[in-house]
Amino acid sequence: MPLSPGTHIAGYRVVSQLGAGGMGEVYLVENLQLERREALKVISTAVSAQPGFNQRFTNEARTTAKLDHRSIITIHQYGISDGSPWFSMSYVDGKDLTDERLTPAEVSTVVTQVADALDYAHRHHVVHRDIKPANILVTRDPATNAIERALVLDFGIAKLAGSANLTGTHSFIGTVAFSAPETLEGADATALSDQYSLACTAYALLAGQPPFVGQSEPSVMLGHIQRPVPHIGQLRGDLAHLDPVFQRALSKNPAARYPDCRSFAAALQAALDSPAAQGNTMVAGSVPPPTLVGGGTGGPPAPHPSGPQHQFGPPHGQYTPPPQATMTGPSGPQPLMNTPSGPQPMYSSAPHLSGPHAQPGHPRPGYPGMPPVPPKKKRTGLIVAGVLGAVLLLVVAAVVGLAVVGSTVDDPEEAPVAQPVVSTNFGSSCAVVNGSVHCWGDNDSGQLGDGTTTPHTRPVAVTGVSNATAVATGGYLTGENAYVSTACAIAAGDAFCWGNNHYGEVGNGASGSTVDAATKVGTISDVKAISTGWGTTCAVAGTDAYCWGNNEYGQLGTGGGTDPVSAPVKVPGLGVVTDIATAYGTTCAVSDGSAFCWGANDNGQIGDGSTTARSAPVKVGSLTDVTDIAIGGYHEAADDDDPNTNTSTYFQTTCAVAGGDAWCWGSNAYGQIGDGTGETRQAPVQVSNLSGVSAISTDWGTTCAVSDDRAFCWGDDDRSQLGSTGGSVKIPREVSTLTDVTSISTGNGTSCAMSASSVYCWGFNNDGQIGDGSSGDGANRTTPTKLTI
Repeated sequence: MPLSPGTHIAGYRVVSQLGAGGMGEVYLVENLQLERREALKVISTAVSAQPGFNQRFTNEARTTAKLDHRSIITIHQYGISDGSPWFSMSYVDGKDLTDERLTPAEVSTVVTQVADALDYAHRHHVVHRDIKPANILVTRDPATNAIERALVLDFGIAKLAGSANLTGTHSFIGTVAFSAPETLEGADATALSDQYSLACTAYALLAGQPPFVGQSEPSVMLGHIQRPVPHIGQLRGDLAHLDPVFQRALSKNPAARYPDCRSFAAALQAALDSPAAQGNTMVAGSVPPPTLVGGGTGGPPAPHPSGPQHQFGPPHGQYTPPPQATMTGPSGPQPLMNTPSGPQPMYSSAPHLSGPHAQPGHPRPGYPGMPPVPPKKKRTGLIVAGVLGAVLLLVVAAVVGLAVVGSTVDDPEEAPVAQPVVSTNFGSSCAVVNGSVHCWGDNDSGQLGDGTTTPHTRPVAVTGVSNATAVATGGYLTGENAYVSTACAIAAGDAFCWGNNHYGEVGNGASGSTVDAATKVGTISDVKAISTGWGTTCAVAGTDAYCWGNNEYGQLGTGGGTDPVSAPVKVPGLGVVTDIATAYGTTCAVSDGSAFCWGANDNGQIGDGSTTARSAPVKVGSLTDVTDIAIGGYHEAADDDDPNTNTSTYFQTTCAVAGGDAWCWGSNAYGQIGDGTGETRQAPVQVSNLSGVSAISTDWGTTCAVSDDRAFCWGDDDRSQLGSTGGSVKIPREVSTLTDVTSISTGNGTSCAMSASSVYCWGFNNDGQIGDGSSGDGANRTTPTKLTI
């Protein structure tokens, strides 16, 4: 039972309660003998009732009380009163790191001091076991606000090296989001485990979230135990040069980590002081404190907000976007077409940047996908309550059992994948019907896959593909104002591509010549999703993302270089990937239920609040429970009378399905974002008036989605691609003639859908891409046309 103010215990008078948790309560008390205030921690009777606990507590308290270091909260006395173990500590006026915003320089200061404290404790055979932001207290100079001291809390639950666990055999003490993989698997904690937890803490303080997050504790545990360490550059591009430091400190193998905590701190400081850091304008910027307070674990996400929000309010300072400029020179494939009709954008796009020296935009880490934080009691003194915040006591056997069960995100066989069975773009269309792939329209690049380059205004079967489950089309407009297109399909778990192969986008290890018949993509299997566009192709194989082809703007996601590749390369830094999309130099994927994007970012289509290009995956805003993602766009020639000009402006939009809602961001000149405005968005905004969304597609100023088995389109309608009367709209409008819709695609002014097991297309038909036998001027279709396949 909590002690009331004025209560006396072991020679102390209780002033107030500072906090409470699973291990007991912490009080602000007066030491009546010394006439000073201290903090008193009383272990709960439920914990102390364990057999042999009191003896273990006495042994460990005695050893911990011998620790004398300026960055370790001093334990003054300990004992057992009325059956309840207790110990008193210094009372320090400060804040724990769940309440603090720190610059990278301040993070380094904190890590250095904490590392020194941990190494000191390790030399005295004490392992902390629960290093996290809530267990680190900082004090500041009142005059300068500079950090004076960083102090480690809660050595009261430390395990003496070589002795029995405080909680008994086969038990786990720690916080999952900050715990080393060996401790999660049941091994004893060591000094190297503390180093791992300190590295997780530093990562969270810099990036705004721990390295591994998920929708459940087992998901986070599996991240620590099995998955590669996510590159911090995904979340803060300006700190990508810190990746080698974190890769070592967070190694799965303890022996591969730094020899001690101070070595890690020194490496982190050296990286922050490196020339790469000096070249980044944001190194001095602070990020909000991490969401995992009092032992949060990255469990079930908070409900969707009404729109993208940041939990901690606006970041310090005002973000000024980079200077706007016009892209020059089609050094890569020229995506697209003539300008759509409708109001013309009054801006040009920012220049593409790629590689590690790209200047970052303002980071808006927020904490997407993280659990809601319970209300905390206001604290102004020693935040010892943090030492009690939800210390997890998990039986290892139970943990292993949960990890096997997992969540739907962690079980790729159960994860929803909204792969299209219809696809249209760049003058040709394809559909999967009864396991066979059929294509129609333009065929200059062999993109119809029938072994010829002869166009067809009605569907023809793609040879060499059977048991197909998905199809994708994409391409670009050359400097000669001609379409070149590629198509890909998934069949029996393998990926097949055909058509234009200038950048190796067919994935057969070669590049240059077209491929007019379906060709199996080598080196990948168990393929679940595929996308192609702008000379790049990407796929989900197993639980990983792979990309190949054009890499001019870092759209392959490898983190460096812009050279094309002609065979699949794995995209590092992602978890369980379930969907992927690539077009116009940008790639996005769904990983662990969140959206990640990389590559070109002229219009904020990466969704991280900036217009800075990224060469490695960056997490998108506050989206969770993402099941489908799509990218599209268009370009404008600088001289509308000369489409072959070498100066173009690009406008790209990205959309996703998250939690059954549609979200879009990026270019919005034609209302394709669907929020009723024409304003460009650099972070996701929810599409108006849709629910139960299962699939989405966007391109050329138009977006279409499947909502409650019905088709909706919005944005530009210059070629009747909305499939309904009334012209362009900025909020979704139903394609009323379609029912039981399962797949939809819009591209280059043409739209297609699978409705009641039949294929329908409408809109632009210059090359026969509608598939009803007609083509040319005047052949556009204003309403869906049913095809015979």
